[in-house]
Amino acid sequence: MPAGLLAAAQDEKRRAFRQRVLLGGKIVFEHGCMNIDCTLRNLSLYGAKLSLPPGSVTPDRFEMIEMRNGKLYDCRVIWREYPYLGVAFEKTIDLQDAAEPHHRTLKRLWLDCLVR
Repeated sequence: MPAGLLAAAQDEKRRAFRQRVLLGGKIVFEHGCMNIDCTLRNLSLYGAKLSLPPGSVTPDRFEMIEMRNGKLYDCRVIWREYPYLGVAFEKTIDLQDAAEPHHRTLKRLWLDCLVR
């Protein structure tokens, strides 16, 4: 490994490499009653960097739907640097296989947004 990459890897505090992405997302909170569109800017198995629209405010914990693949993430905010959020994933659910009533409701939200 080149020296520059080795130094960068040693300075990295994350558990996994985050891939740069540009994916649509939807932050959901208040038991699904509130949602905010967002953009995923990078993504790993353990977390993501999200970009928020101007004036958006989120709680410290929320669910986020990754719109392209229908993945639901339970998120915990690690850092805030407006308009960005760094989040850690507590749990991941594939909405295509949603079984619980709450997850089925979020699956409908996801599918309704895909139709538009």
